[in-house]
Amino acid sequence: TEEHLLPIFYGGKDFQIQGYVGKPEIARTSRENQYLFINGRSIKSGSLSHAVKEGFQTLLPHGKYPLFIIFLTIEPQYIDVNVHPRKTEIRFQNQGEL
Repeated sequence: TEEHLLPIFYGGKDFQIQGYVGKPEIARTSRENQYLFINGRSIKSGSLSHAVKEGFQTLLPHGKYPLFIIFLTIEPQYIDVNVHPRKTEIRFQNQGEL
């Protein structure tokens, strides 16, 4: 429900992030409820999923993963969508910055 979600927003020069992350008390034992969209395309990104989890640091027990739905808008020249045949994975030019 809405009270278990935290809105997120970052409006930078090269990329924008908006969406919701679940509070630690609704974390799950799998990454099943993690949704990431880049420029409107649904993708999987282990590195971005890990980054969200790291944002929680010690708030999540071992073996638990945050729920999230994140929409990232980024200039196309900063990403490579030709990593996976179905284009469900993306490589970032400056992944560390992101």
